[in-house]
Amino acid sequence: MNFILIDLENVQPAVGELEKLPHDTCRVLVFVGSNQKKLDTKTVVALQAFPDPSGFIEIAGSGKNALDFHIAYFLGSLVEKEPEAVFYVISRDTGFDPLISFIKSHKRRAYRFPEFGSLPFLQGIPTTLNDRTQLYRSRLERPNATRPRMRKTLSSSINACFGKQLTDADIAGIIQQLEKSGFLSISEAGK
Repeated sequence: MNFILIDLENVQPAVGELEKLPHDTCRVLVFVGSNQKKLDTKTVVALQAFPDPSGFIEIAGSGKNALDFHIAYFLGSLVEKEPEAVFYVISRDTGFDPLISFIKSHKRRAYRFPEFGSLPFLQGIPTTLNDRTQLYRSRLERPNATRPRMRKTLSSSINACFGKQLTDADIAGIIQQLEKSGFLSISEAGK
């Protein structure tokens, strides 16, 4: 399951982007500030198509970082209840990054994207092994990328990168291509 928590105060997803999300594997929580008085009708309708616990969460008060604290609370609760899920915070606020790192240090999968369109499921999954391998390699080459140290963690990371839409054989093929190209090597201890 993928949980997407959107900071509506600084990121407004396009309706088409919401509609592209897989409804069977995504839950979307949109956090609305107490001073936000208008919501796009098409966004509301698109969000209603997702099963619970998707929906809008209106912040009970105002103040510096009030919405961010609500997101942090819900994120922590969801991580505890759904340890196998993948969590995405959509916000331009880099203040979430230490929390995301903390969650990752506890062997959970969490990410922050500054734009809704950056979500892996909206990027379109490449169809060829070479394209998939290149896409995953480019993610590992990012300056702040977490680089898995064990084969199992690498497999999970590849799986998350492609929105859990690849087969085990697809994942094994990507690993094999990365090894063959010399980009990575897996020692016996890393298996």
